[in-house]
Amino acid sequence: MLGAGIVVPILPKYAESFGASYMYIGFTISAFGLARIITDIPSGTLSDRVGRRASLLIGTILFVATGLLAAYATSIEYLIAARFLQGVGAAIYTTSALAYVADILPSSGKGRYLGYYQSSFFLGSAFGPTLGGLLASVGGLRLPFLTLSAISLVSALATYMGITTPTSAKDVVYRRGSVLSIITATLHSRAMIVSCVAAATTFILSTAIRFTLLPIYSEKALNLSEVEIGWVLTLIALVNFLMMRRSGSVADKLGAGPTMIYGFILSGLTTALYPFSFNLPVLLAISAGFGVATSLIMPAQVSLAVESSDPKHRGLSMGIYRIFSDIGLIIGPLLSGLLIEYLPIAYAFYFIAGLCFFISLFIYLLQRSA
Repeated sequence: MLGAGIVVPILPKYAESFGASYMYIGFTISAFGLARIITDIPSGTLSDRVGRRASLLIGTILFVATGLLAAYATSIEYLIAARFLQGVGAAIYTTSALAYVADILPSSGKGRYLGYYQSSFFLGSAFGPTLGGLLASVGGLRLPFLTLSAISLVSALATYMGITTPTSAKDVVYRRGSVLSIITATLHSRAMIVSCVAAATTFILSTAIRFTLLPIYSEKALNLSEVEIGWVLTLIALVNFLMMRRSGSVADKLGAGPTMIYGFILSGLTTALYPFSFNLPVLLAISAGFGVATSLIMPAQVSLAVESSDPKHRGLSMGIYRIFSDIGLIIGPLLSGLLIEYLPIAYAFYFIAGLCFFISLFIYLLQRSA
């Protein structure tokens, strides 16, 4: 996540350096997410068939190669291709890593351990963009991509030397049935449906607020500088990082379902409060609350997905879960952009808050009818 985050702030400007139109700049940004959606499920199947270690190596090595390809791209088309292949590498890595973590989890305390795992993602996402901007200011627009390759190489070496087949998984023979039939069976599980819907909603929520609504509101309504907006967004990521382990422990005690319900309700309340922030300190306080609320949801939904997955095809199950996350990642900015196009920005916040309340009710009713 540190390597992926490093290129985020410089990507539009780097694309512009090739004389790209705004449409091509959009393609450059969206190619990464599109590739992930397309390859999430095949990545899970690959992880089941060749093993976690091999697929993790494939994902990290792809990141090494595509970072170099992007750094030395000679046209916008090469850059888009590099970003697409990075998305493929990200899908292979994140799906395989989640399946591997699920393989080695102890029978108790899953939420807490998954909280540890997810907190590392937020640590990388909190500092990646800041580091990327610093690197670009010192060494130019190619340096963040070269750094991405270097960090990915370290990850590949760590995977090669440190990842082994867990004892609990050595006797598992992965079933090679029809992928479609396995997907159908997986989505017949109420628990998996809940975790997938929660994952899509969480990413719609976080990307709509962090990527679109909050930066625009902070600039237009509060006249904050780019640095101040950066403080607000970094605070959310840091609170997520600090709270994730504790939130996982809450999920272990209360259960994944109730924890997600409380998390979505609190997320809706804090989202609805954003239009009432009249200065930076109030905005920071609301954002800290938003970070706490969203951190309740994430370990719980992953824990539920892991519990409802079959070890015989866990990689594929995690691929299904990941594809819902990535769909939410793409829908969030598009939905928020559409909302503020036709509604006052305060109503856009209220719409996202209403979505949180609706999903909490959906989870409650689905679990109650089980």
